[in-house]
Amino acid sequence: MGKKGMTNVDFFGLAFGSMIGIGWVISVPQWISSAGSLGAIIALLVTMTIVIPIGYVYAELTSSLKLAGGEFTYTAQSLGKTAGFLCGWFLILGYLIILPWVAISVPILFAYVFPFLNQIPLYTIIGETVYLPHILLSLAMIVGMTYINYKGAKLSARFQNTATFVMLFTFIAFLVGGFFFGDAQNATPLMQTNSEDSWVTGIVLAVASILFFMNGFDTISKTIDEADQGINYKNLGKVTLSTIIVGGGLYIIIVAASSFLMPAEQMGSMGSLPLFML
Repeated sequence: MGKKGMTNVDFFGLAFGSMIGIGWVISVPQWISSAGSLGAIIALLVTMTIVIPIGYVYAELTSSLKLAGGEFTYTAQSLGKTAGFLCGWFLILGYLIILPWVAISVPILFAYVFPFLNQIPLYTIIGETVYLPHILLSLAMIVGMTYINYKGAKLSARFQNTATFVMLFTFIAFLVGGFFFGDAQNATPLMQTNSEDSWVTGIVLAVASILFFMNGFDTISKTIDEADQGINYKNLGKVTLSTIIVGGGLYIIIVAASSFLMPAEQMGSMGSLPLFML
């Protein structure tokens, strides 16, 4: 009996969920305040132009080599163990940079909806107060995600598929609110400038932030050993590229809808996490 593993839909859900997540709720206001509504869309298109060729390389290597481990495995196989060792450490450092931001952003998002979480202050860092409920929520999220990943990629894919459907429902409600109940006047200025920097600077700053949100496609190459025995690996390469295109397109729609909700000046204060104080 053949191995029953992850399908193309599972891999897409895993990669798409990793790319979109919920961090955009915090970051989109910062993109718009930095570059303007149209500038943020241009920044997304620029980022997609940068990332798609990289995704194409991943797609080719994933479908041809059929090796799990992603860039670590590809580097070790082509350049040797030393290069693979260095690549592995750079990957660890990259994830260590992202993880604290994720642990911070999720409680802040919940606190927007449930303000009672902003109580029992513990300490202040970089002008921001850290509350006990925020830490407990972050720890619970870390323990939960660790358990899901410990149980294997198949369970992770099921979780991501469910989370993706929930996110799509949330997106629909968000987009309806933005386009039908927002005001097109709020989308101005289309290109953000100030007395010292040009609109190009704002777009570059937005691109630097958006790049962090366009890398979920690499989860496919890391978990390919969980693939169903009858899977078509060429289609798996197409899934890798489609994740980037669909994810980038969705971000563009989100930016357009968000820009209708409130002026960019008011949005700027909503995305003031330390990572984006550029």
